[in-house]
Amino acid sequence: SPQLLWVQVPYFCGQAMYCRIPGNLAAVETAKRHVIENYLIVGITEEFDKFVDLLEILLPSFFTGAHSLRSRSKHKWYLRRTNLKFPISQATIKIYQGNPIWQAEQDFYNFVRTEFHAVLNVLQEQSSQQAFSTVSELHREKIIFDKIRPKFGV
Repeated sequence: SPQLLWVQVPYFCGQAMYCRIPGNLAAVETAKRHVIENYLIVGITEEFDKFVDLLEILLPSFFTGAHSLRSRSKHKWYLRRTNLKFPISQATIKIYQGNPIWQAEQDFYNFVRTEFHAVLNVLQEQSSQQAFSTVSELHREKIIFDKIRPKFGV
């Protein structure tokens, strides 16, 4: 059921009732705003190693050594993989991609991925202190830019 896809948006949107309505575009916009205003960075699963690296740069007092710890424990990641996956048919993919709930979740995911890569690109060549200052500045700029509120009930 596509309704089961409504996971990330309500998590980042919050506790308002409209956040729980699958496919609600106001919830998507609120979730995006919360990512900008309330989170230093949000990682994406397929680039988890880069996310850990960014945490090590941005919050060294908490994450120093996280990359090396992760490197040492890589051999256990196979435990988290499904052994027998059946391919998804193109018809099923089209059904899901045409669903407004999937589209809303995908829109939010693409937004988070773009934000993640923007921070990653800015920080690749900088020291820890420069990196934290740069991210803080980026967040200030984004908050000013993204203060456009969604119109409810229009």
